[in-house]
Amino acid sequence: MQNIATLRDKAAALLGKHPGGHRWDMYNAAINGFEDNDLAGGRLVHYDLNPGNLKVSADGQVLAVDWSFAGSGAPWIDAVLLVPRLIEAGHSPGSAEQLISQIRSWHAAPPGAVIAALGALWTMFREYKALHGPMNERAFRAQAAMAGRAWIAHRMN
Repeated sequence: MQNIATLRDKAAALLGKHPGGHRWDMYNAAINGFEDNDLAGGRLVHYDLNPGNLKVSADGQVLAVDWSFAGSGAPWIDAVLLVPRLIEAGHSPGSAEQLISQIRSWHAAPPGAVIAALGALWTMFREYKALHGPMNERAFRAQAAMAGRAWIAHRMN
């Protein structure tokens, strides 16, 4: 679960620098009590499905490319991590979850607290990259973080 360790490291760095405020309090509340083994499983997980990593073949199949972050985990992880991408594309958090609910593995996800925690870790990684990443990537990372914040707020309410 090296990917989760990386997300946790960036989250800890951000929370250490931003000890308070609505956004940071929301993230802290979302990840409070989260355990890495909540994501354990034996399925191959991509961990980074995004528009650049999804290609449509000539026969209409959607293919996932760039498996550099792949690892093993629970079968629902990739479905959950698609939600903020759909929000980024213009869907509301509720409609994004409704679309993802058509993916069978979504229904195997645990109760909302684990989903909110994974979403918060995903979002905080984008926050970190928006603040500290390469200058040419900061704007799109900030946009992804904004989508993630909307989803976490939706999940936390």
